[in-house]
Amino acid sequence: RSLITLLLYFVLATYLLSYGFFISLVVLIRYRLKEYGVTLSERTLRLQRAFQKMQLLQGFLPLAIISVPAIIVVTGTVLHTDMD
Repeated sequence: RSLITLLLYFVLATYLLSYGFFISLVVLIRYRLKEYGVTLSERTLRLQRAFQKMQLLQGFLPLAIISVPAIIVVTGTVLHTDMD
């Protein structure tokens, strides 16, 4: 049981680090585009916004799908529930 708990904590830490890194990059890209937005055309800005929306969907959709079973397992582990 302690191995499962340890693995879950490492998996959660990996998810938090990777998605934190992903979010920081998206924010940084958006900030840089606003900073240099004067030189970009309207079409380029529109395409960049669409690209960022698709990037967010591709990043968070797997997390949303995986999070339901992960929450069940984490809750069961934290509450020391039998998972038989």
